[in-house]
Amino acid sequence: MKSILQQDSSPWILKLSTGKRAIGIKIVTNSKDLPQDNLDYVAQRYITNPFLVDGRKFHLRLYLVITNLHPLRALLHKEGLVLFASSNYTNDPENFQNLRIHLTNAAVAD
Repeated sequence: MKSILQQDSSPWILKLSTGKRAIGIKIVTNSKDLPQDNLDYVAQRYITNPFLVDGRKFHLRLYLVITNLHPLRALLHKEGLVLFASSNYTNDPENFQNLRIHLTNAAVAD
C-alpha cells in the first residue's frame, strides 16, 4: 500500500478488517497518512465521482437468497433499504476526514 501511495496520489479508503459501525475508517492520499498501528485494514480505491441523489452519496441494501447454484436460482426480497450520507458530497481533500460526507452508514448519520 505504501508503494502505491508513493506513486499515485488518488484517495484510498481504509477499513478495519474487523470493523463495524464505521469505526476506524480513514481516507488517505499519501503514505504518511497510513495508520501506524498493527491492525489489519482492507484498502480500496476511493470513488471520487460517485452517483449522487440530491447531492448526497447513497447505497442500496438489497436482500438476496441463493437457493441453488446449478442452475442458478436466486430470490430477491421485494423490500430493501436506501441509505444516504448525512451531508452533501464534496471531493475536496480538506473534507476527507468528515465521515458524514463520505459514508452512508447509519452509524454516522445525524
